Amino acid sequence: MTSALVMAKAPRPGTVKTRLEPLLGPEGCAALQAALVGTAARWARAAAAPGGAYVAFAPADAEGELRDLVGPGVTLIPDASGDLGDRLAGATGRVMAARPGPLLVAGTDLPALAAEHARAALAALDGGVDVCFGPAADGGYYLVGLRRPAPELFALGDAWGGPDVLERSLALARAGGLRTALLGEERDLDVPADARAALEDPRVPAEVARALRPAGRPIAPGPDEDGPLVSVIVPTYDEEAQLPGTLDHLRALPGRFELLVADGGSGDRTLE
Repeated sequence: MTSALVMAKAPRPGTVKTRLEPLLGPEGCAALQAALVGTAARWARAAAAPGGAYVAFAPADAEGELRDLVGPGVTLIPDASGDLGDRLAGATGRVMAARPGPLLVAGTDLPALAAEHARAALAALDGGVDVCFGPAADGGYYLVGLRRPAPELFALGDAWGGPDVLERSLALARAGGLRTALLGEERDLDVPADARAALEDPRVPAEVARALRPAGRPIAPGPDEDGPLVSVIVPTYDEEAQLPGTLDHLRALPGRFELLVADGGSGDRTLE
């Protein structure tokens, strides 16, 4: 009795896909998120047995917005509080308590999410592994398949969003005695270079492609990926309010960058 769960944020300007704002603006990023949520919800309905499609949403007051996007046949559940790991553990535990059996979990960052990904994950689980991951090119994962609840997989703390999420998750699986498998690697949609790649991918749904190219405007080509590496050092002191937006904009710049944050002893949540 296969179930499928999508972790989704409501498409509100300024809160979603912020690293694409230099390309699309806040309103355009919200429109893109809406298209991605709709695509992921359709994937969940197709991948799950009847009654087994779920969307865990945030923020807690967004159920009305998400209902119009996900369509019929999808159960909406509010996200748990805490970091991404807490939300994943809470949502997967809730779904698997209601419906024992394999569970496929995806976010809304993969524009080409399709039935082939669900089939590959289910084949791996049917082959005897306990958990399978769909690796993302940025070091995370776009899909996780579970045979049983495994909240320990999501206990990454402040490592979420870093370049070694998949590596750490595999280590947690091994430590728990879980058998693992990897699916094919895919590219998430986070920065303008990802948007250009998505527009060249024939698997990307038309509604997502339209959101990536509003009014038919082309996306300017990016610089050579082998160009010079630029190091950006950001000195900080009590900058919890400004730092996330600054880093998002820096990450969205074309070119090859490394970002180094040097903190001068902040007393707020700058380090977090």
